[in-house]
Amino acid sequence: MRSGHVSMNVTLPAGSFNLGEYPGQLGICQAVFNSPGNMDAGSLWIIGSPLLKAYYTVWDGLNHKIGWATLKSPSGGDGQCTCKPATA
Repeated sequence: MRSGHVSMNVTLPAGSFNLGEYPGQLGICQAVFNSPGNMDAGSLWIIGSPLLKAYYTVWDGLNHKIGWATLKSPSGGDGQCTCKPATA
């Protein structure tokens, strides 16, 4: 992410992107990914539930700032997929 003069990297546990098994598809996990499309317009921020659950955030609407801090105990799980791989 880049905001004003500060760049930062954020890390989310892999479990944040696992939606569980497809209905009726035992052992096939669903994942959440999205292509941002045309990046000619500049950088793109995606601030959604996985990011908001993994970090403490402070919003300052008057000064147009966002503060981030690592949680003491993340609520996003241990990052492990509970689905078993599909077998042929």
